[in-house]
Amino acid sequence: MKPVIALHGPCGSGKSFLAETINKTILLKEEVAFLNIKDMFLHLAKHLALDFDNMGYPLSEADMKHLCLLIGKFGEERLHKDIWTTQWVNKVSQLGDVWVINDGIRTEMNLEGLIKIAKAGRPVIFFKLNASESVRRARLGPKYRENDVFTSLEKSAHKLPPQFNWVELHEDWNISDIKGIFEEYL
Repeated sequence: MKPVIALHGPCGSGKSFLAETINKTILLKEEVAFLNIKDMFLHLAKHLALDFDNMGYPLSEADMKHLCLLIGKFGEERLHKDIWTTQWVNKVSQLGDVWVINDGIRTEMNLEGLIKIAKAGRPVIFFKLNASESVRRARLGPKYRENDVFTSLEKSAHKLPPQFNWVELHEDWNISDIKGIFEEYL
């Protein structure tokens, strides 16, 4: 079974860049699905945005991000703390034997979903990206924002199954570092 690649880190730490680098330089001939946990509720936000637009109130990109945050929090706080993670884990299992890349692992619930996948026998490669605030600010420029929903996940807090490969990366990683991690899976 192809691994799930999960990326965790604050805004500007390089998650999307790493995801694209892995896809374009390592998994060139592999079938890859990009699937984020927020994809599980993005359709709800898009539907609401269309309704607001029809009422004469089009949403900006910032409004849309805020709406997604509200919907995500509503589901986790009012319905069930694992609502979106459970939907995501189910979707991953429906995809079959393809590489899955998620560049938005944010919460303990998300990490528990990955652990569940690994316990079921599917490999998980978890990248925790660490970049200084000054580097993140430089990368993001005017798009920099505080990470109000970011939760720093720690390896020591979890007993990880053997199928779970936890990789810590700092801002000075290079492609050779990454290629070595994938050798056993290709």
